Amino acid sequence: MAYRPGEIGGGYPRSVMRVEYRPGLPPEYPTRDGMMRLLEDVVESGAEAWWYSCAGKGSYPLFPSKYLPHVPEAEAGLFEWFTDQCHQRGIIIMSWEYLSTSPLTTREHPDWRMEFLQPSDGGRPGRPERHAEVYGDQNPTACFNSPYGELLMDYSVEVIQDLGFDGIWFDGCFMGPANTWPGGSIGCCCPRCARQFRDEIGLQMPTREDWSSEAFRRFIRWRQRFFADYWRRLCQHVRAHSPTGLIGLNNFNRWPHSTGFGCPLNPVDFDGLSCAEVSQQPWQALLMLKYLRQVAPRHPPELWIRHTPPGPGGGGEQMAYFGELCMTAGGFHSAGSSLSPGHLSRSIRAAGDELRPRAEWVCGQPLRFAGLVLSSNTKDFAFEGDSEPTWRSVHGMHNLLLDAHWPSEVILDDQMTPEHLRFPLVICSEVRCLSDTQAAALRAYVEGGGTLLVTGQIGALDEIGRPRPAPALDGLLGVERRDRRRPPEHVVAPDGGWAAGLSSPLRLWPGEAAPSAIEDDGAQPVAWADDTRVLAWGVRCADDSAEEPVREHAAITCRKVGEGHVIAFDRDIGGFYSHEPRPEWRRVAIACLRQFVVPPVEIDAAPHVAVTLWWLGGRLVAHILSRPHQLRVVGHQPCVDLSDVPPAGAVRLTLSDRVSSAERPVTGDPLEIDTDRGRSIVKLPFVGRHDVLVMEIAAD
Repeated sequence: MAYRPGEIGGGYPRSVMRVEYRPGLPPEYPTRDGMMRLLEDVVESGAEAWWYSCAGKGSYPLFPSKYLPHVPEAEAGLFEWFTDQCHQRGIIIMSWEYLSTSPLTTREHPDWRMEFLQPSDGGRPGRPERHAEVYGDQNPTACFNSPYGELLMDYSVEVIQDLGFDGIWFDGCFMGPANTWPGGSIGCCCPRCARQFRDEIGLQMPTREDWSSEAFRRFIRWRQRFFADYWRRLCQHVRAHSPTGLIGLNNFNRWPHSTGFGCPLNPVDFDGLSCAEVSQQPWQALLMLKYLRQVAPRHPPELWIRHTPPGPGGGGEQMAYFGELCMTAGGFHSAGSSLSPGHLSRSIRAAGDELRPRAEWVCGQPLRFAGLVLSSNTKDFAFEGDSEPTWRSVHGMHNLLLDAHWPSEVILDDQMTPEHLRFPLVICSEVRCLSDTQAAALRAYVEGGGTLLVTGQIGALDEIGRPRPAPALDGLLGVERRDRRRPPEHVVAPDGGWAAGLSSPLRLWPGEAAPSAIEDDGAQPVAWADDTRVLAWGVRCADDSAEEPVREHAAITCRKVGEGHVIAFDRDIGGFYSHEPRPEWRRVAIACLRQFVVPPVEIDAAPHVAVTLWWLGGRLVAHILSRPHQLRVVGHQPCVDLSDVPPAGAVRLTLSDRVSSAERPVTGDPLEIDTDRGRSIVKLPFVGRHDVLVMEIAAD
């Protein structure tokens, strides 16, 4: 029985198969007969948890709520009966709701609506046809600073405590226009928000998107902090009234969504479930689950994806693979579809059978080795609202580390503190926005013995994107002078023993055209401190016949500071790798870093194999996942055929600790354990699509 009444969300956070199928737009209303047929379909499918809803599409409550306006046809007692029927059959039941839209509320109280800053270009974003279908011609978004904010908290308690739902999965988590609304841009700038912004920040609320305005930039940060605080208060309110009620919040802060959504990309630590969706771009999943865990670490995070299985006879390969993908990153998945569970019961059951034996080995504490900085400030401010350059840089660097089998975790802006920077390796991939406090923390990290890799225009801007007289880390890097007049070369020649076997010179540029994100290279270092060592040169050849290229600038440098080292790439190698995962770029980056730091577990596997490592119950657990090429490239693409995944092949792990025993509890396939000079070598002769390795580490 999946439903466990004494646990948070009735056991939802550890459930394996979660399916979505919910009421449509009124006047489509659920009936008891129809609800029972759907419930029996869910039971038949073997799913453990189900998203239904006590609100019609677009947030039209279908029950007589004491707090929010509801449809006139609302039937008292309907959902109390329904949730009881679900629980009797062992099904965990969540209500899908929209957080920011309440069209019946804003119709009664138009002064509670959000008001939006106007876009700088006068454009009207959104999807007017879809908006008209769901909301007509009205703005349905309700401001959390209005009485709606408090009423929504009480409504959430009502749904869980009175109606009997195990929790609420909140979609539409944005503090700005609905993504269908054909007007406005960033918000909310209503009179209530304007007063609070003035009281807390001391500035007048902006009315337009204006990246030249300091008030506008500070409003962007204020809005995220305000929204994060509302998330926290909402979850605390629910927990105060329901010890087991679970709130899930869909974080829209992901590529390609704009700054306009306002979702926090910093630790919130709300007492709920950190969720997101990948729609048709599952290549984001492995990184997304890592930063969702940093936003709220209390439960394994969740990703939703829309599946399009090949009809009732589908074998569930897509669902199973996406579930394995999420488990590899320490979370779970939920499955959406336009088809009812009855049409997909065979697929759902097959996927559940595949995933259930793996659930015991999900999450734990990740092995700490590389900390990869994902800077919300850089994403929001460095490119004036264009978040793609930052997402590309971080996703590309993350993929490079995955392909090299170097374990990594995410560090968010508010985590750049001495207490959190406790990784052997920290990477700032094109982190252009740094505060003075963050810069000081990175210096202290290096001086204390850490290895810091920075790329591109590190610290060229302050925390809200204003240009600095000199980049924040120049003193740490050993840069004594910069020059804007001479653009750097785009070919590098590795120099020194570390570069043995690497291509030289090496073209460091993706494809034929430069991405717009790196057209402006800023001021380049031209004079360095005497203790700065050049590891690679930017070069040019005088002509095709020249035997020796001309060294023009330092392309990769390193410097020992205190007990640690800082390495600088003058190019955004993560951004390059996001376009084209070329092995020569990966080899240069890894060979350079190996001079200073190596992971505690050496992994020998093909680049398309992702391996994550977790401490779980005193044992070291490895998830091994094969990825098709589409999951290694960043970009707009349709939903890939996740059932067409190449096998991982042979995998070998070498550990400095002694492994006393190892097993493959899911597949039961054989493995070998050897020793070499005090190290343990665990060999897996063959891995298919996904497997789990569990190792007992001897206490010496």
